[in-house]
Amino acid sequence: MYQRDVRLLNRIGSFLMNLVVTWARQWPDAEVNPITLLAHQARGDNKIRRNRFYEQFGIVFAYTDDTSAAGIAREMRAGELQPWAHLAENLSVLPLEAAFDEQNRELDTLRQSQQTMQLRDRALRGELQRAMAHPLRFAARQIWYRHAALLVGAASLAVLGGLSLLARVR
Repeated sequence: MYQRDVRLLNRIGSFLMNLVVTWARQWPDAEVNPITLLAHQARGDNKIRRNRFYEQFGIVFAYTDDTSAAGIAREMRAGELQPWAHLAENLSVLPLEAAFDEQNRELDTLRQSQQTMQLRDRALRGELQRAMAHPLRFAARQIWYRHAALLVGAASLAVLGGLSLLARVR
């Protein structure tokens, strides 16, 4: 998964862990299996995020080094786990039907965009085929489209000049 994709999923893991914590608290006397933090997983700012991830649910670690990079969770019961008091601001829970509706709207938009691109592609391919079949006609048309005003102006001046010469001759 790309780093950008992971950032877009900010707090989704915490949201899912909160569901697990809430579910596990149904059995408050159940032992929580200890979590082991490994030093090689604690590179850069990942250590801070990783440790905060577990600690936000009340999981306390006995770290084996001064940098808090490695350690084992202390023994605890499910009733000691702490679920979120409220949903994070950047998350919202949608009913399944609403999520499907949103996905369908996005899919429709993408299909329309694809159809538009296909029509443009077809039109451009047709224009290219016509240009290749009749290159002189294509070149003349391009000159006309780009310089029509200049050509009309020059032709008008030539006609006026010719008329003025005819008028002088008479």
